[in-house]
Formats: sequence, structure tokens, C-alpha cells
Amino acid sequence: MTASPFDMWTRMMTAGLDMAATGQRMNETLVAAGSVVRHRGETIDAAMRNPLTADHAELGLMMSEKTEAFASAGMAMATDIMKLQMDMFAQAGAVAAVMATGRLPSSQTANAIAQRSERILVRAMGSGGRALAPIHAKATANAKRLAKRKPR
Repeated sequence: MTASPFDMWTRMMTAGLDMAATGQRMNETLVAAGSVVRHRGETIDAAMRNPLTADHAELGLMMSEKTEAFASAGMAMATDIMKLQMDMFAQAGAVAAVMATGRLPSSQTANAIAQRSERILVRAMGSGGRALAPIHAKATANAKRLAKRKPR
């Protein structure tokens, strides 16, 4: 398949818009985190004042939810890094092979190099959003859930 400049531009534009959406989700995550910290701070305060009436279920969620969200984020980052490295090694090999011939690459080789370059760039541009997704989901869900609760 030949790389179309218009298709490449569209994918780059989409990746750029995805990065902007990631910035918005980062802001939402920060706002949600502030709300969650406030609610959970109140829960911890109440537990310290009277451990017998403490919200032990909520206290128990505090670490497990973070661990799960950050483990998922780490897995997303590790997967992206692995795929990026595979493509970069393949790209280095392809460019080295072209350089070793001392001639211009064939149109097929040049097309493959261009498509791989685009794939590397688009993956790198989307990596932050994929890593943020589980953290954003958990933080915003917690903020909504805790906002509905009455303090104990």
C-alpha cells in the first residue's frame, strides 16, 4: 500500500487532536484528584477521631484503586515502548540497508520507511493518552462517587 500524503496528514492531524484531548483529560484528572483528596482526607480525619465508626470500605479502596490504575498505566507505557523500539530497530535496519547500497532507495523501500516513520510518530504522540486513560477513569469516577456521599 502506497503512503498517501493526504492520509498521512489526516493521521497526524488526528494524533494532534488526540494530544489536545489528552491535555483536557489531564486537567479533568487534576481537578478530580483534588476533590478525591479532600473527601478522603475527611474520611481519614473521621477514622482517626473514631475508628469504630470509620468508613473501612472506603479506607480499604484508597491504595488498591491507585495500584490498579497505575499498574494499567505502566502496562500501557511498556506496551508502547516495546512497539516503538521494534519499529525503531526496523527503521534503523531499513535506513542502514539503503545507505549500504549507496543508491537511492526504491519507491517501495522509501514508502515503507515513510510509513514506519509515521507509525512511530503517531504511536509516540498517543502514548501519553493511553497511559493517562486508566488514571483519569479512576480519578473522575471516584470524584463523582464521593461527591454523592455524605461525610460520616
